Amino acid sequence: MRAIYVLFAIAAALNSAIAATAIETDDPLKAFVLDLYPRGSDYFINGKHDTTLFRCVADFNGDARLDIALSELSIWGNRTGPFDIFTREPNGRFKYLRTSDYESKLKALCRERLESCFSNDYLSTEKCQWKNEFAE
Repeated sequence: MRAIYVLFAIAAALNSAIAATAIETDDPLKAFVLDLYPRGSDYFINGKHDTTLFRCVADFNGDARLDIALSELSIWGNRTGPFDIFTREPNGRFKYLRTSDYESKLKALCRERLESCFSNDYLSTEKCQWKNEFAE
């Protein structure tokens, strides 16, 4: 029984260590698409399947710098799914902050700012042609 408690303690410590080593990147979209941070593996954008990527650029943490929230269609459901938020740091790079549901504070911030592009476009060119509409 004591071994089980030890295993739980080790697992909790590892989860804390992973969370503490937050990704910092120049390109949050690349990190999102290519699974370069722990949460990134939850998404369907790997491989040859095309999906719609979503982006919202706004100040999510109140520091007067524009941050980026990213999501994609397979997890977005009925336009309510989670977005991964990357905050712009003072050095100009971005850091993964958290995942937030669109229906939370994001909807108010992103209603007029939501953009989309196709994942295959990004995967073939490493650029998105963002549109202020739902790409279909």
